[in-house]
Amino acid sequence: LQLLYQTKTLSTAIFGVVILSKSLRCNQWMALSVLVVGVVMAQSSQSGNGPLTKGNGAIGVMAALGVSICSGFASVYLEKILKGDKTSIWVRNVQLCLFSIPLQLMAYYAAVARGHDVDKPRNLAKSVTVE
Repeated sequence: LQLLYQTKTLSTAIFGVVILSKSLRCNQWMALSVLVVGVVMAQSSQSGNGPLTKGNGAIGVMAALGVSICSGFASVYLEKILKGDKTSIWVRNVQLCLFSIPLQLMAYYAAVARGHDVDKPRNLAKSVTVE
C-alpha cells in the first residue's frame, strides 16, 4: 500500500495543471511517468510480500489513494494561495494556529469523554496497512 502513496507525485502534477493552469510538455509528462514507475519498482523490490495481518485490503487501498490525492491537492492549493495573496506567511501561520486550537481542544475533550488515554494515541495507519 505504500506503493500507492507514491502516486502523490502524479496527483500533484495533475492538480497543478488543473488548478494553476500550468502546462506540461510531453517530455515532462514522460519524465514524471518514468519517475513514478521507477519509485514504485524500487519500493516493490524492497518490500516483503507478506499477507495482510490486520485490516481490510480494500480499505487500505482506498485510504492510500485518498491520502495521495489529498496531499497533491493540498500542496497545489497552498501554492495557489501563497502566490495569489499579498498576506504575509507569518499572518497565515497565526491564522492556521488560531483555527486549529479549538479543533484540537474539541478532539481532546471528546477523547477524554470517551475514556481514551490521550497520552497513548492509537496508530490508525497500522489498522489499514500491511505489516
